[in-house]
Amino acid sequence: MKYFVGHIFVNGIIKFEYLGVRGHNPEIGVTINFPFHGHVPKKEATKLLIQKLQQNKINWLQFERPHWRFCSVKFKSQFSEDYKEEWLEGKLIIDMEHDIVSKNGKEMTYLKFVITKEEVINQWPNKIFLSHKSIDKGKRSINRGLLN
Repeated sequence: MKYFVGHIFVNGIIKFEYLGVRGHNPEIGVTINFPFHGHVPKKEATKLLIQKLQQNKINWLQFERPHWRFCSVKFKSQFSEDYKEEWLEGKLIIDMEHDIVSKNGKEMTYLKFVITKEEVINQWPNKIFLSHKSIDKGKRSINRGLLN
């Protein structure tokens, strides 16, 4: 799993940091975290993130009620040096996780988006490929059955 963190500064600017491959998770994918200092309820954190994404003109992650939409082409163009996975393609609907972690008496809120290869493949449009011969053969056998 490849990890990115979107640090949101006091002035509202988001700076992304690529942390490389982390953990022992065997899944192929990408995780994008947005940390907030303190205990921030999900609704408030979501609203803040939406505002900051718009303010920073980040258009590869957008909230369209009730879903988050992720555009892989725009994401890859922003992170072309760090992320070149061929399987990550298309516009996807992704889930957001909201976690509050307490460490050394301090609380942190994390909004996390996890995109796995399996999820991407499941959202690819289903395509049925039929050859011209297959269609003709099927019609012939149907017609023969009707004539007999």
